[in-house]
Amino acid sequence: MLTLHRLANQNRAMNRFVSLMCLVGGVAFLLRGVHVLLNGIPPIDASGSSVAYAQGYLHGQMAAGWLFIAAAGSCAFIAWRRTRAGR
Repeated sequence: MLTLHRLANQNRAMNRFVSLMCLVGGVAFLLRGVHVLLNGIPPIDASGSSVAYAQGYLHGQMAAGWLFIAAAGSCAFIAWRRTRAGR
């Protein structure tokens, strides 16, 4: 029985396309992660619950930036493995 995985492995153009898409996605994730990490939070009133909100927002933005960078690394690793397996 021909599965989708076997069909994708038989088609070399598809393998190159998936590897290329992983690299492009990785670059996009990397750029987005760096952009998120480099942008600060806008100044928020330092009274009451807004301080906690600002701190939580900052931590969330930092976590999102690092998750984007981790996703970029994962995409690059997948593309590298697929290109090495294709040789």
